[in-house]
Amino acid sequence: AESGLFHSFPYIYSPDVEAQKARNGKLGFAYSIHALRLAAGLFSTTLANTAAYFEDVAEGEPFVRVAGPDLKTRGYNLSAGFEGAQARAGVTFTHTDVEYNNAGIGTTAFTYGSPVGDIFKLHASYALPAFGVKVGATSEIALKYDYSVDSGNNDLDGYEAVTVYADWRPTFYSPLSLRLEANNLLDAEYVNRFSAGGSLGFVSALKDPGRSIVLSTRIVF
Repeated sequence: AESGLFHSFPYIYSPDVEAQKARNGKLGFAYSIHALRLAAGLFSTTLANTAAYFEDVAEGEPFVRVAGPDLKTRGYNLSAGFEGAQARAGVTFTHTDVEYNNAGIGTTAFTYGSPVGDIFKLHASYALPAFGVKVGATSEIALKYDYSVDSGNNDLDGYEAVTVYADWRPTFYSPLSLRLEANNLLDAEYVNRFSAGGSLGFVSALKDPGRSIVLSTRIVF
């Protein structure tokens, strides 16, 4: 939407504008022993010459497309998992800092990114192959996100969203599968970390749905 608004305005390009350039880096390792797997990784992305517009122009004059400040993403992942013949379980922790112009990014910088912070993701499942059944659960836990005092943004509350499910694939007809799931099992009232407007006091951010029960079927052919 924001991109559409900008492109609906008359604007010109600054003669000094340069092409966007990205510098990306990843470093990690994974270690497995029997059914246990451990992994860790670092990631970094810097985007230079971001799209920005000089709007302080005389009335009737077009905006000027200029090279904006750097957009930086830094963080790391830590994960541990177990995978047996019938049971699986694991946890992943991600810490991500997203900065624009050397400040924590807000929740309305739609074309640049979203504040992430610290997020845990957990999963566990157990399969009964003789019956074609698998049951499991997933959870996303976002910790509170704190902005600097002078940023003008409100801190983002933490939340936990839990999903449980059961899959059934009939042994007599494997292309068919049925799935029953309960999303947001605890009926938590929360704003997803990637929703717009959560850091602005004068905006009512869109909350994620409450508890919902879904029954679905699929045929693969």
